[in-house]
Amino acid sequence: KRAENNLGNKDSLFKILDEIFVKSDDYLRTNERVFTAATIFTGGWLESLYCQTGMKGDAAVKSKVNNLLWEQRFHLGNIITMLNDYKDKKEAAGLIASLKPIHEEISGVKQPKDLTDEKFNSISSKIISLRNNLTK
Repeated sequence: KRAENNLGNKDSLFKILDEIFVKSDDYLRTNERVFTAATIFTGGWLESLYCQTGMKGDAAVKSKVNNLLWEQRFHLGNIITMLNDYKDKKEAAGLIASLKPIHEEISGVKQPKDLTDEKFNSISSKIISLRNNLTK
């Protein structure tokens, strides 16, 4: 109801979504479901990256998307580290194995301006493939 009342106000919607995320994360941690929280976080990160890599536009949009993708090397490294706490779980091991090649490829790019179309397409195809495999 609160979200419906604020459909025209992006700031309010972001605040509502933030509250939902924080409360959900707190609930999962309190109930000893940290692995579930970690996989939900990873899925949210992957979905946002999937959306970003699918953005089309002029040179300015392309530059922003390249910067966003390049910056993800830090976050992806942290996600892999977080998931390593659960590497003995089959789901975590598979996710780590799928994320590592993406991380290696993004990390191989020294600056966002060095992210060629070919490299961008290679990285984004891995992201798309992983996302599609997880949402089957």
